[in-house]
Amino acid sequence: PFTTDFSKEMKKLKIEQASWPLTIENCFSQDIHTEAIEAGVLEFDKLPHDELISCDKSKKIAIPLASSAEHTYLRAPSAVKKLCFAQWLSDLPEERNDMFLPFKDIVVKLKELIEAD
Repeated sequence: PFTTDFSKEMKKLKIEQASWPLTIENCFSQDIHTEAIEAGVLEFDKLPHDELISCDKSKKIAIPLASSAEHTYLRAPSAVKKLCFAQWLSDLPEERNDMFLPFKDIVVKLKELIEAD
């Protein structure tokens, strides 16, 4: 599920949708990324996602911007911190559950598919 923040950023950078990197981390806002980085539970690689590098047009956009702190959507999340990030998200106060809304449509569709069997 592409969030509004993610979609706006990709469109602003003129990255074709076929190259948009879909990761769990990219389902959250860059503000959440910043907060998680500061908490030491999320890290990003220095290089862009493979999807961005495999396309010449997006590669030219992503490589110069990837090292920038405000372009976390362009960088691949470090595998070392994935579980730390997930645990940190699950430990956040219930009042912040709105950050999981991008997953609602997926969960609803899965429920419909399960009940259809």
